Amino acid sequence: MSRLIDPMEPMEYINHPNEVLRMLRYFVRPQMDPEERITPDYSADPALGVVISTYGSIPFLDLNLHYLVHVNHLRVLIHDDCSPRRDELIALCRSYAPYVDLYSTQERMWHKEKIGVIGDTNSFLVGLQWAQQNGFELLLKLSRRMVVLKEFASSLKRLAVESDAFTFGNYCTDDDFPLRTECVAMCVKAWTNPFPMNQLNTMVYAKLPVFAEYWFHDLARMLAYANASPRYRQYADTHRIGAAHDGLVRWSDLLGESRYSAAPGALWHNCNPVEDYYRAAREVFGERYTLDDFRGIEMF
Repeated sequence: MSRLIDPMEPMEYINHPNEVLRMLRYFVRPQMDPEERITPDYSADPALGVVISTYGSIPFLDLNLHYLVHVNHLRVLIHDDCSPRRDELIALCRSYAPYVDLYSTQERMWHKEKIGVIGDTNSFLVGLQWAQQNGFELLLKLSRRMVVLKEFASSLKRLAVESDAFTFGNYCTDDDFPLRTECVAMCVKAWTNPFPMNQLNTMVYAKLPVFAEYWFHDLARMLAYANASPRYRQYADTHRIGAAHDGLVRWSDLLGESRYSAAPGALWHNCNPVEDYYRAAREVFGERYTLDDFRGIEMF
């Protein structure tokens, strides 16, 4: 049976204008002990879990869960930012039992456009804790409208074992983002190290929104400096993607180098119209959802 995870204590959050977020990156930029050394210690077939950050959005979640559970055979945590559709989310998770758990915050965490995604940051924090508790070696974080339509788990696992890296994903050349946080995979052992976990806790509990694409890349880069695996050093030297993206091993199975260009086997709202989601859902569920169900997504 699917589990409901107890949410954190309710908190109040402050509102920072979007233009301040890039500046905040430098004031709260993570710093790691230069002597810290970590190795990933992946098994031959690393256990992979998924966390989806959402606010309601039942049709998108249902479509994603179909492919994550029935095609990729993965466990999933839904992180809901206190949407009014909790009962529907509980029913959805139970329909995929025992593979899907639900975490719902008690109060909105300002997961809004142009404010700073504290709710999204919390999904990283809670997702990593969930992954550690359940023995996963890799955690893939997805945003609610990042929907996968194919088997991808095997390629991600192979890349992890081949590279011994800590962070996997892609960047966006159009927006100059060093890391696309709508789809990023993390080594659970490295990302649950006290350094990144303390950083995540600070950002959530100190009520500081961050410009996620830069801030999480800073964390990834710091962790990469601490990677003591000779295999990683060799892989990083032979697969360099530029100093601006240090710390990230490029994984392009689900997303390309621009958030505005569609990738085969995945849907993302910056490059796929809502009709694409509806058509994909019809292929799987028939008439379960209408086009208006996808158009009526709850906005941040």
